[in-house]
Amino acid sequence: MQRINNPRTLVLLIALVIALAVVSNLLEEPVEETAEPDVAEEIAPDVVFTVGPLEVTSTVINTWAMMLLLGVGAYLIGRNLKLRPGLVQNMLEWIVEAIERLIREMVGVEDTSIFLPLVGTLAFFIGTANLIGLLPGLKSPTPDINTPLAMALVVLFSVPYFGIRTRGLWGYLKHYVEPIFLMLP
Repeated sequence: MQRINNPRTLVLLIALVIALAVVSNLLEEPVEETAEPDVAEEIAPDVVFTVGPLEVTSTVINTWAMMLLLGVGAYLIGRNLKLRPGLVQNMLEWIVEAIERLIREMVGVEDTSIFLPLVGTLAFFIGTANLIGLLPGLKSPTPDINTPLAMALVVLFSVPYFGIRTRGLWGYLKHYVEPIFLMLP
């Protein structure tokens, strides 16, 4: 594992995490106990502030904090990749190989390079989104209905795109009626 030898960098990273936790904690509204919560209020995102007609919610802020955390982590890990991997690089290579193996088993293709960027990004995003709630002051963005809806839309439009790209238009349409044409939806 790469050590941070520069104390200034370490202090800046710790200050960044503390600042994100404090800002997120300040933005969180206190929960008031009610007899029966309204379902629409329960799943609606908390609006923190507005910029013109755009409402910035706590989900957006926490998602941006998560993206910043992932970006800084990718930069710190990516700049120190070695031919002989350390603990962190070995763990990340194992995760990427597990995702490639999953793609190979589910899709049935040997060349996973077409699907790996999308599936890997979704895997890291979902994993980080579910774990970020463990950090003080940060909440997971997945309970907000908009986050899973956005991911579902990405997958919904990606499936036909990758199907046509790998099989061609005719092959993609033909797979809907295999093995017999009565299978047509």
